[in-house]
Amino acid sequence: MATGQEQAPASPPTARVVDVVEALVARPTMPMTLTDLVQATGMSRATAYAVLSTLVDRGWVQRNDVDKSYAIGSYLAVLGRELAASRPTEQLAHDAAAK
Repeated sequence: MATGQEQAPASPPTARVVDVVEALVARPTMPMTLTDLVQATGMSRATAYAVLSTLVDRGWVQRNDVDKSYAIGSYLAVLGRELAASRPTEQLAHDAAAK
């Protein structure tokens, strides 16, 4: 979340991982290429590729080998479901707000 007065993250490598995940979450139905992610995050191509490779290995991101695009992986979907199930009050509030 931008505040206008950005300060350096406590852990730049962690911030880069979160930046990639947030970029993919922002476009859940539109997979992104490496070039798209470089433009969205401002990181170098090599760094973005390294982050993506690790996220793919862990199942957080999936890679389409045909068009070489990336999208949120199944592991993050499982985490989201588990989180929602563990916090039923928050889910009820979310559902009510969505109406």
